[in-house]
Amino acid sequence: MSKKITIELSQVDYDFLHNLSTELNKQDNRATTDPYFYQVKEEKELPTVSRQTIDIYRTFLTEKACKKHISENKHHYNKPVDYIEYFFKNPELEHLIKIIKSLTNETPSK
Repeated sequence: MSKKITIELSQVDYDFLHNLSTELNKQDNRATTDPYFYQVKEEKELPTVSRQTIDIYRTFLTEKACKKHISENKHHYNKPVDYIEYFFKNPELEHLIKIIKSLTNETPSK
């Protein structure tokens, strides 16, 4: 069994982590395994003769934050799309998300 330690946090930081844990546990994972993240994808046309496009991404830990960003910044986007992506073989992030999710006693959504 692992040794238990105490970490002191400000109330603001504790509330942030608690709320993040709750949100991570209740959001729809869209059939994607942990750890995953949400992105806003937008195509931008380059000012060239061949009309090339590039994809621009913004990354968020929660679907709620992603959708809020799109809503508050839709005037900056041309047909933004939110989607989920898997952090493939990233054990550090996988462990971190597991710790954050464990802060609340909620059953994760599937």
